[in-house]
Amino acid sequence: MPAAFYLVLGVQFLSTLADNAFLIVAIARVMELDGAPWLIPLLKISFTLFYVLLAPFVGPLADAMPKGRVMLLANVLKVLALGLLLLGCSPVLAIGLAGLGSAMYAPAKYGLITELLPARALVRANGYFESATVCAVILGTVLGGLLVSPWMPHWDLPLAVAALLPTREATALAAGMLVLLAMNSVAMLLSLAVLDSGARYDAHSFHPRALLQRFWRENRQLWRDPLGGLSMSVTTM
Repeated sequence: MPAAFYLVLGVQFLSTLADNAFLIVAIARVMELDGAPWLIPLLKISFTLFYVLLAPFVGPLADAMPKGRVMLLANVLKVLALGLLLLGCSPVLAIGLAGLGSAMYAPAKYGLITELLPARALVRANGYFESATVCAVILGTVLGGLLVSPWMPHWDLPLAVAALLPTREATALAAGMLVLLAMNSVAMLLSLAVLDSGARYDAHSFHPRALLQRFWRENRQLWRDPLGGLSMSVTTM
């Protein structure tokens, strides 16, 4: 495997690790604010909603520019999401912005693999990616629990910005948030090192109707393929 593949794999692991820890920290923030109980399941919905709503659009977007640039933009959105949470914004809004970044990130990272590696190496590469993702999901949940535990120092933030944002409530979860901010910042910086593969695709219409029609055709083709349909069925389950 080329070094560029392991770089993308590292960014993927770090980003997914931070995403899953972010959810736990956001839940703790809702509880800290004495938010309504229905806000906690809404956090997960807010994060995953963009995966569904933007499914017809994020793939063509990832193909329209170098995929390293898309990954960089996605990680910038995640950094902004942590910044909003630190400044006292709604956890639902913050994690929704992180979900937007993740939805953009997904087709870019998988598409980039097909550009970096020959077809014969894709099954092996996908095994690496899925293993790293599963480990990041599990470890991210553990990390999130650690970041909201009494083991973390309790810093009240915002400090200097409290005078600028008097309506915001300070949080004792600031240390954990800063750890996640640092992780996403590292992932963002690593994205800068992802080189352009040089792959370019034919131009096509970005009109929403055209993208929806294309998405529908490609889904039908994938579901009708024996192996593609099996993969989609298992993934859906």
